[in-house]
Amino acid sequence: MNSMFFYSEAYWTCPEGWHCLSKSDLQRIIEQSDILSSSMQVYMRLLKEMTEAAKLPVGFMNMEIVKDVIEHETMLELHKQSGGATGDFKSGYEQSMEQNFYNPLWTLFGKQMVFIPLHHGSSLHYTLLLIDNINKCFYHMNSLLPKPYKEKDNYHFKNAKAVVKHIKEFIKRIHYTTVFTLSQDLDQNEYREDYAIDYAPEDSQGRKKSNIVKMTDDEKVTRRWIIDNNIHNKPYKLTEHRTCPQQNVSSSDCGPFVLHYMEAMCAGLDPNQEGGNQMRKKMLEEFAKLN
Repeated sequence: MNSMFFYSEAYWTCPEGWHCLSKSDLQRIIEQSDILSSSMQVYMRLLKEMTEAAKLPVGFMNMEIVKDVIEHETMLELHKQSGGATGDFKSGYEQSMEQNFYNPLWTLFGKQMVFIPLHHGSSLHYTLLLIDNINKCFYHMNSLLPKPYKEKDNYHFKNAKAVVKHIKEFIKRIHYTTVFTLSQDLDQNEYREDYAIDYAPEDSQGRKKSNIVKMTDDEKVTRRWIIDNNIHNKPYKLTEHRTCPQQNVSSSDCGPFVLHYMEAMCAGLDPNQEGGNQMRKKMLEEFAKLN
């Protein structure tokens, strides 16, 4: 078989067409190469299906959308370093973040655990940010912790803090629903603002669509959780998980280790070294069941 054809041939595509696994992705797993986000997303889809079938109170966020948040914050930092003001900054990621980061948090934050894989762009590294609503904290899990560990020099932890900054902005918005009223005095327990709609174009009459939407049951649970636990005034602390299993420093196993962290915690287990080391084999076994 022509190698170029092999590397471009699709192996599996989800029914909605959102996630696709190629034979190249499988080859990278076999050859111990860097795992691409396509493989990560498909395995996370399988985990999500498993947890939903078992009715486990956990949630997953799309890592490529979270990558937009990291890029937005990187651009903002460069803007400020060049003397720019925060108020006049636009990264171009604002609409995507509203639609695909802030809006999903309305559904996800009310769950016991929320897994947010972080794709660190140019470093080609994956880590995991965990919203732990049981212990009321954020954990960052990195399978390649720097040695000796220094938080101020930790690029990946800095990116985790950037994402947490926006999660806290989401929490602040929830808190404000107890302070400010909606237009037309709509019930704050039933309706909310969807800021993504503000980016939609005007209709043929030059009118903007209202950004007031009716909340789903999951969104109501999230709002009540944040308000009842006073999370805005008692913010969660972000902590680096210093004892999580570590990959071999010469390996490209950050992606498999992140998947193992999530899978173990979904099963109520502590992640372990052997599980991380065996994750490539487990990925191939699960992907073989797709076709």
